[in-house]
Amino acid sequence: MKVLINSKMNFVKSQYLSFIFIYFPVVITCLLIGHPIGSTIWFVLFFLIPITLQYLFVKSLSLKVDEEKTTKKSGFINVTTVEVRHSDLTRVDVSQGVFQKIFNLGQVCIYTTGDQPEILVNGIEEFIEIKNTLNKLRSNKDIRNQENKSNSEIDTIDKIKKLNELKDQGILNQEEFDKKKNELMEKI
Repeated sequence: MKVLINSKMNFVKSQYLSFIFIYFPVVITCLLIGHPIGSTIWFVLFFLIPITLQYLFVKSLSLKVDEEKTTKKSGFINVTTVEVRHSDLTRVDVSQGVFQKIFNLGQVCIYTTGDQPEILVNGIEEFIEIKNTLNKLRSNKDIRNQENKSNSEIDTIDKIKKLNELKDQGILNQEEFDKKKNELMEKI
């Protein structure tokens, strides 16, 4: 299968609020403490460990769209994979918060049934491209289904014409013809 979109989160852009409201104040606090051991402990506990964990989380998250399904993988210790077949899609929503607009990031929600999204990915750059691609794949599926349905109807009409010819040739009687015709009409 051909991969159409392979999206990963951008660590720096997706963690902007953490940098502004958590890590920057921790670094300033470490500098203000002035004690070498105290500031080192603060720096390791409240900066290095959390930022490393967030980096691992962000780098382990990916969203892949191919011709048949969309796959979300996440987790660096326990890897979770969620797949949604495009034939099951009901809707695709995208949104952007105020800070996400600044960094050109967005959120993608992919729904199959119900009110809860099957796949929710936050902080990715290709959010509009993903929505457009999924909607295009969904509309192509609808067109194929309509073509298959119309082909099925044409096949049924051709079969009824052949049954009528068999009736005209005396191979089928009226009762057999009506029975077969009704069976074929129920399939339409």
